[in-house]
Amino acid sequence: WKAPVDPQLLNADISQRVGYAVDECDVAELTDIVKGHVLSQRMPGRNAIDTLQPAYQFGAVESNLQVKYRKWHGEVDATIPTYDLGARPAGEDPVEPVQITRVQEADLPQSMDVVYLNVGMDYQAAMPLSQRMVTLSEVKTTVAIPVVLDDTEARQIAEVRRDFEVDAA
Repeated sequence: WKAPVDPQLLNADISQRVGYAVDECDVAELTDIVKGHVLSQRMPGRNAIDTLQPAYQFGAVESNLQVKYRKWHGEVDATIPTYDLGARPAGEDPVEPVQITRVQEADLPQSMDVVYLNVGMDYQAAMPLSQRMVTLSEVKTTVAIPVVLDDTEARQIAEVRRDFEVDAA
């Protein structure tokens, strides 16, 4: 994209390119403006949309034959009883639930670098550092997102990811 675009249009466009009709996509919650988005190779539509998620904090779910894009608000929409979790044939006993564990602060990244295209630097790659001031962690994480941002937006993304992402290594 060469000009800022509404993510509603961008996600709808990607969805339509892979075969979804306009009425099969609900993009009403996506209200941020995308300054630029780079797809440097062919990829499935889902992967193209996935590249936008870290920057614009949204997810997608298929429900009632419609793909619904929803912002991550941090609010609970519904509580699903443990008994109802896990795919299984009708009438069979539920599967063992996944154990949910809290991580120690030392397992969270000490620093999070977000590599992005900086609108203020003629679209050159930039990387703001978001670092915890007090931590025992030595984990350093870098994520590259093919989205055009300004310094403030990139720093906010780095801080959110630093605080909520556990290193998979």
